Amino acid sequence: MGMNSRGEIQRLAEIVEPHIGVISNIHHSHVGFLGSLEEIKEAKAELIPLLNRDPTNCLVLNNDSEWTPELASRARCKVITFGIGQGSDVGADGIQNQQEAMEFTLISRKGKIPIHLTIPGEYNVSNALAACAVALILGVPLSTMARALSNFQLPSMHSQ
Repeated sequence: MGMNSRGEIQRLAEIVEPHIGVISNIHHSHVGFLGSLEEIKEAKAELIPLLNRDPTNCLVLNNDSEWTPELASRARCKVITFGIGQGSDVGADGIQNQQEAMEFTLISRKGKIPIHLTIPGEYNVSNALAACAVALILGVPLSTMARALSNFQLPSMHSQ
């Protein structure tokens, strides 16, 4: 779900009633709409109370973000982390930039598997890790994730 102001994520989540929610990043790209990173964090955190309605729901957080400990402390549902740095539930090792692609080893509690991501940029490795975290929650095998990521193509005029 995208947002441009406080209250949008809450309204959308009340309609959708998600069982899994991802806060991929808290970044300056929304500062123009909300004024500060703190406001962006609070807008995105609107998802957490809705996920907290059921302790079997899952909140997926970017472990590379300074905001993750605070957001995780608000959760009464399951929390799964992803990230390029150490200590994530779903992580990447041996990241290599290959011109128009990225290669890394996906590391998770279900095992490790080499990934060839057909799009450039470490930020896309992070996006892929978020997607893999959700896929793991849903029981998707690692081999299926690796195959899907190797075939992934960005929409025209998008870089992530």
